[in-house]
Amino acid sequence: MSQNLYELALKLPLLSPEEETALWSEYFSEKTSELRKASIKEKIITSHLKLAISYANKWKKSGIPFDELFGEACVGLSNAFKNYSPDKGARFCTFLHFRSLALKSHATILRYITGKQLKRSQHDLHEISVL
Repeated sequence: MSQNLYELALKLPLLSPEEETALWSEYFSEKTSELRKASIKEKIITSHLKLAISYANKWKKSGIPFDELFGEACVGLSNAFKNYSPDKGARFCTFLHFRSLALKSHATILRYITGKQLKRSQHDLHEISVL
C-alpha cells in the first residue's frame, strides 16, 4: 500500500452528516460543473478511507496481504460512490459497508485462496514427479 495514501487516510477527518448531505446535494445538482463533481467525489471518498483501513484490518489474519485488502476496499469505495443514492435515507458509510466493501473483499479472499490452493497443488505435483 502506498504509505502516502495510508498517512492521508489517518489525517483526514470524517465528514459530519450535515457536511456529507450538503456535498451530495451539490453533487446531484444540475448546476454543478463536472470539475466540481470530481472534487466532491474525491472529498467523499477520501473522507471514508479510514473505514477502508478498518475493513482491511479485520481480514489481516486471513493471510491476504494488507495492501491487497486495502486496495480492494478502495475499489469498493469508488464502486459504492457510483451506486449510492442519498434519497434512500442511509448515510454513505452504511451503504458502503453493506454493499461494496463486503462484496469486493469476499471476491478477493476467494481469488487469493484459490490461487494459494493452485500453487500448493502444483508444488505437490512437482514433489510427486521428483519421487
